[in-house]
Amino acid sequence: MEKCRFCTIIYANNLPLKEWWAAQDWEIDLTNDIPLDGLIGVRVLREGPSPEIQEMSGYFQGPLGGINVVTCRYPADRQWEFRPIANAISYSFSF
Repeated sequence: MEKCRFCTIIYANNLPLKEWWAAQDWEIDLTNDIPLDGLIGVRVLREGPSPEIQEMSGYFQGPLGGINVVTCRYPADRQWEFRPIANAISYSFSF
């Protein structure tokens, strides 16, 4: 298994971020807001895609309405090593 994996996705969208996010049917463990250059993003922590992997994602709405997602996956048994890196990436995202 890879030690840590990072990726980005952009979803087309015409809803405000929190409405779009609430409309998704995802099973999650934790969410909280991420203040970022005057914007608010949503940080999500969940198990997956398997029990030995944890995923942290930041969801941000870009200036054109698209939802930008920054996802970091890392071994769940080493989450305390990798979670600070994933947080740093989420909190440093910019448009």
